[in-house]
Amino acid sequence: MPTWLRLLVTILLASLAGCSTDCTLVLVPGVRVHVHDELGQSICDAKVVAIDGEYIEEIKAQPKNKHGACPYSGANERPGTYRIEVGASGYQDESRDAIKVADAACHVITEEMTIAMTPAP
Repeated sequence: MPTWLRLLVTILLASLAGCSTDCTLVLVPGVRVHVHDELGQSICDAKVVAIDGEYIEEIKAQPKNKHGACPYSGANERPGTYRIEVGASGYQDESRDAIKVADAACHVITEEMTIAMTPAP
């Protein structure tokens, strides 16, 4: 290997050794919403919508995990300031405003929230 190429590889490897960012190919959600009833049971058939200006995304529930939770995750890799709207049959609509999703070195920083639904009158 030529000396100049060996030097270039050494410099490149040295610079990478000091890199502390953990960038991955994993898709990171901007928001994760846990929706539950007055007893704390997950509601997995709610309609959850994330809104940031003109951007509107209906977020679907993930399959129930072993604890019976079914979080709603969306706005993948999308920083912004969101309004989260939640509706479910038999419950009053709920919303949260000004949910700020920040951008980090490699991915967004997930904003996680729990929304307790109130039974409809």
